[in-house]
Amino acid sequence: MNNRLEYLLDEAFKKHHDTGILTQRFDPERTKNTARVTGRYSPVLAAVSAVVVLALVFVGISRMKTEPEPRVITSSIPSESVSKPDSTPVDESSVQDTAPDPAPKQETYAELELHVNERPVYTWDEIEKLTERGTIKYERFGRQKIDVEKYANELKNSKKEYNTLQNKSFVYHMMLNSIDYYTRAKGEMTYAFNADEPFYYYFETDMEKGMSYESCSGSDRLINERYYSDNELVEINADTGEISHTLRSATPVEWVISDNDRLVLNTDGEPVALHRNDLTNLGVSGNSCLSPWSYATKYLSDFDCWNITGTKTVLDRTAVTLAGTVGENTFDMTIDLYTGIMLGVNEYDEARNKTGYACAVSLSVDDDFTVREYTEK
Repeated sequence: MNNRLEYLLDEAFKKHHDTGILTQRFDPERTKNTARVTGRYSPVLAAVSAVVVLALVFVGISRMKTEPEPRVITSSIPSESVSKPDSTPVDESSVQDTAPDPAPKQETYAELELHVNERPVYTWDEIEKLTERGTIKYERFGRQKIDVEKYANELKNSKKEYNTLQNKSFVYHMMLNSIDYYTRAKGEMTYAFNADEPFYYYFETDMEKGMSYESCSGSDRLINERYYSDNELVEINADTGEISHTLRSATPVEWVISDNDRLVLNTDGEPVALHRNDLTNLGVSGNSCLSPWSYATKYLSDFDCWNITGTKTVLDRTAVTLAGTVGENTFDMTIDLYTGIMLGVNEYDEARNKTGYACAVSLSVDDDFTVREYTEK
């Protein structure tokens, strides 16, 4: 109440400033002058001033008794409902918070880089500077992700016009940069090289935590296992029981490099692949399924050598199918349209004999699971 009283007195002072009532406050340097100013007013005016002040104070006190304090409801109130003074329940969902949550920040995307068939030629010094600039760009801007939904929808709706420069550039980009488009994955795959007996792989990876597990089996036995966490790779030979530990000195360097600079020529005319580190930390299931950049540079870098043949559903995922010829060898691939993960590849010789293949048998992407860790036995 004291604060309210002071407020009313100040208002009275301001309101009657121009009428000569309460016009001066005490100032030691102006005492004489003040006396002369206030001396102009009669006792009648002084009495009127006192009456006005008392009236204002009385009105203020009356309003304080009749007006409730303003009611503020915030999202920090823990109860399920809030009550008015008469105890009538109020549904909190119907009351606007005083500070509504801000709208979620919209993600920004990089533009898809259209492919150029002609490979650039660089000296080794220029290649080194290229990777240095790519590292700086990543540190400043992070991963350069494109709008996958946009380009995937445009490809699916292309129908018979699949083989546009944009569609093929999109598929190439996704295979080169698949690790940008998911965080966790687990599954199974088969792999065979030179038509040998196939191997069976089970894999788990969490790139955000830097953890992975992979096992390799033959038709009737476990061959090896590998665990990765805390920058340490542990490999176990199931046949001999030998265990090896390999420490990685630091987290792999990330970089952002133009898709058109991922396969270049040095001044001797030799091809040089500038690949990103495989953050899946897996073996065969990493480079032949989850991060298939090497298949992209080997088979897709010349856009005249391959075509998009269609789309289909594989393992409950929307995939794009490719086919082409490189030298005397032909191939076909199945690529997850939304992550760039390779779901299958078949390689053939000139006589169409199958020389190798990789095929995902099961796949789970960005589901909740815990990567198994190595424990001393």
